Amino acid sequence: MRTDFCITVSGRCLAAMVVLFPILLGPPWAQGQQPPRICLRVMVTGLRNDKGQIAASLFDSEKGFPNDDSRAVRRQTTIIKNHSVLLTFDGLALGKYGLALLHDENQNHKMDTNRFGFPREGYGISNNPRATRRSPKFSDAEFSVTESHTEQTISVAVIYLRLRDVLR
Repeated sequence: MRTDFCITVSGRCLAAMVVLFPILLGPPWAQGQQPPRICLRVMVTGLRNDKGQIAASLFDSEKGFPNDDSRAVRRQTTIIKNHSVLLTFDGLALGKYGLALLHDENQNHKMDTNRFGFPREGYGISNNPRATRRSPKFSDAEFSVTESHTEQTISVAVIYLRLRDVLR
């Protein structure tokens, strides 16, 4: 017994299949291809001098944020020129991130504090949250790296605390 099948596809149906087929299959990396890798550029502004270096830590969760850089997914240290720095983090996966940075003026690789525990050196957090009495939370700094841009730029302003900032 012989059975022949013939499927006729109209123009509209074919157009719908072309549009819907990739959606039904999911993103290309669901079929074994690698997800896109993103380049994140961070412009650091507001530095009071060119002394020392900027030490930046990029986190993908609240674990360790902002102080435990051993939990960071990426770390970078850069010298300062003309009161600003451009940091580049290549090959990031899609997801949510938070950035913490320190203006390490004396290059001792730690945040120097006064006798009350307040920072003597500048620091910066992605999303530039307002300075408060507590350390910033990951949710304050969180931003998304998406596939819509293969290059993404954020700007982080460095904060130098003064006593009046803390007493607010």
